[in-house]
Amino acid sequence: MTNAIAEKEQTMEEQLRANINAIEIITVTDAATFAAAGERVKSLTEIEKKVTGYWAGLKEAAHKTWKGIVSKEKDMLDPLGKKKDEQKQLAKAWFDAEEKKRIEAERVAQEAARKQAEGEALEQAVAVEQSGDKDVAEAIISAPVVAPQVVVPTTVPKGYGGMTQKYYSATVTDIKALARAVLAGQVPEMAIIGNETFLNTQARSLKETMNWPGVKVNVK
Repeated sequence: MTNAIAEKEQTMEEQLRANINAIEIITVTDAATFAAAGERVKSLTEIEKKVTGYWAGLKEAAHKTWKGIVSKEKDMLDPLGKKKDEQKQLAKAWFDAEEKKRIEAERVAQEAARKQAEGEALEQAVAVEQSGDKDVAEAIISAPVVAPQVVVPTTVPKGYGGMTQKYYSATVTDIKALARAVLAGQVPEMAIIGNETFLNTQARSLKETMNWPGVKVNVK
């Protein structure tokens, strides 16, 4: 039955194409050819109706088939999507817990590094003061303590099933290049903030002789 329908449709399509190919355009040169052209337009319109009617039935059948396919696809995708979301939520809950522990470990390690840096600075200041240079010792005590940045690596596999997140941070590798970029307007001014603790230390040490561009020495 299916083959018979397909053969019938093929025959109808071939007939329509044959009719279209057989049509010749009439050159209009006088009243007779003008009338003939009008009749030719009518015949073309009738063929258009036949073509539209022929394909309309096929399009309707194809649309029904498409709707059936979409419905079956949806029946599979809906439960699949729910399972995927549930799995991702469970994975994310574990990931968030691990990340929270990592951040806390990083905070503790950073605090330990800061205390160690402060201890080392204090020992250096004491040693300098004992050598008789109290001004330098005071400068060391007053200067901000710079502890090395501590990063606790994550134990979560990166990019595993698209479930993990990326965390970004920045480190200044060339302060001069960064300053030039700020001056050129390529980087916001907030990228460079004056270290007031360091500047105050230098002001106390250099006093009125401190003549740095962009810095004003205040005396009270």
